[in-house]
Amino acid sequence: MPTPSPVDPADTVAADTSTESGSIPIDGYKKRTSVTCTKFDRVRVNGDENEVTVKGICRQIMINGDSNKVTIDAAIEFVFNGTENEVQYTRYLNGKQPVVTENRPGNIVQKASAKLPSRDSKSKIVK
Repeated sequence: MPTPSPVDPADTVAADTSTESGSIPIDGYKKRTSVTCTKFDRVRVNGDENEVTVKGICRQIMINGDSNKVTIDAAIEFVFNGTENEVQYTRYLNGKQPVVTENRPGNIVQKASAKLPSRDSKSKIVK
């Protein structure tokens, strides 16, 4: 198992993680949408081939489907219940690497620059 790279303090965002929040469902097929986590929400993407932009700081991003692309500012956890999904995040929440749970193989999580996303920095999830 590879050692995670150190977290750059410039790429961190602080949040109170003690509050429980609501859920933001995104249901559909080939849907393009944007949502905002305002209260440390959980986001559920249900469907295939969706493109979702999530602003704000979220507790969890759960993807229940295949071939979805999600761009997010920051989250504590990413959960994959599908395959061939891609998540790109720009910040570390409270200076910690996000927890990744991959219940089906073949998903990609990548850290992108807070200024310009880079598709060159992809790394497959390694368990």
